[in-house]
Amino acid sequence: MAQFHKVLLDFPTEELEYTIPDFHNTGKRYFDFLNTIENASAERLVLANKTIESIKRMFSKIQPVANAIQNGIIPMRVVHNDTKISNMLFDNQESIICIIDYDTIMPGSILHDIGDALRTGTNTASEEEKDLTKVNFDSTIFESFIYGYSKEANSFMIKEEAENIHLSLPLLLFEQGCRFLGDYLENDRYYATSYADHNLVRAKTQLHLLEQVGSYLKI
Repeated sequence: MAQFHKVLLDFPTEELEYTIPDFHNTGKRYFDFLNTIENASAERLVLANKTIESIKRMFSKIQPVANAIQNGIIPMRVVHNDTKISNMLFDNQESIICIIDYDTIMPGSILHDIGDALRTGTNTASEEEKDLTKVNFDSTIFESFIYGYSKEANSFMIKEEAENIHLSLPLLLFEQGCRFLGDYLENDRYYATSYADHNLVRAKTQLHLLEQVGSYLKI
């Protein structure tokens, strides 16, 4: 991933279209989520109450790094924007060959790509898991990823990126939690679901992992 970012350093961001405007605008995702609460059904609000409160409680911890990105303190670069592990192509020896699925390449922060890769890569289960006892944070993968990325990217990362790289994971867990829960409160308009509370389950896995990550990072 660092190599991917490195080879695109000189590509002019102004030549890229925003295929999905505000895709990783975490602050906007949060306030859009708050708006869904106003129109949600009473039944879904009751079922989602604890998860809603978890998101509200975490926002103040996420807001500083989210604002730093939106205000340009952390720079916009050419990034992939959808680096979940299913968009990584591996060979038979489990070595990565390349990143695939380029339709979301847009201006963004490297923290978005790092966080999304870690969001799926450090979870011992999947985001579909109903049993939260199986959803745990693998700190070894987290530390190895940060070390490997930083070793390659130290030649181009600025101070603000390097100082906030560890916050990439909680940033994306929070954002994705907002998206899943917001969609649940909107009666599942965006994400395909297999059962009534599917998006609520997805949101809970994100917030459960976020709590563990927050404890590990002491944020």
